[in-house]
Order: sequence, then C-alpha cells, then structure tokens
Amino acid sequence: MRLSKHNFVIAYRCRGGLKLHQYPSLLYAWPVSPDVVIIQLGENDLADRDNRYIVARLCTLVDFLLCGTGCKLVMICQLLKRSPNVVGGRFNNRIIELNRTLERRFANRHDVILWKHRGL
Repeated sequence: MRLSKHNFVIAYRCRGGLKLHQYPSLLYAWPVSPDVVIIQLGENDLADRDNRYIVARLCTLVDFLLCGTGCKLVMICQLLKRSPNVVGGRFNNRIIELNRTLERRFANRHDVILWKHRGL
C-alpha cells in the first residue's frame, strides 16, 4: 500500500486469536481517530459461528468505525484459507463463501474496500 510514515500517522492494534465480538473493546481505548482502518477478522469465528453471523458482525463493525470513530475508509482484508490438513475442507469452502458474500455486500460502497491478498 506504500503508506509512508512521513505522510500518515499510522497506529495499529493487533492480537492473535481475536473474535469479532471482542474487537470493539480494543477501539474504545484507541488514542487516535484514524482516517483509514484496515481489518483482518473473521477466520477465528468460523469454528463456532455461521457465515450470516460473521457477515452481520463485520457489517456492524464497519458501521461503527465509519459512524462512531470518524474513520473515512475501512479496508476489509480477504479472509484467509488454512491448510486443509489442519482444518478440513469445509473451513476453506466457508472462507470462499464469506469472501464472496462480503464482495456482494460492500460492492457499491465508496467508504469500504475489500482487499484481496496477492496469490489467493
């Protein structure tokens, strides 16, 4: 994305293993009001939630970021597949379904970008 630290104030929050319902609590303590937020979320919820729940929570999070924090643009990173030997084939099929659903859901939004990782 070539974001130069000389041109942008860059702050980040990250924590492995996070689930969607836990994410907003990290934002409340955020000391900045970002112009752009990049999120990579959803994979950890697949073990115990259906796709509709995950899409609904991501949509709620996006609305919160845009309306509640002053953020101007949200980039949702494509959900990532995992090794079928570890998670089984159904997990990756759900990832594909979720990515397609998110593409349709946010297709006409100017304030949301779906980021596709190269090679996936």
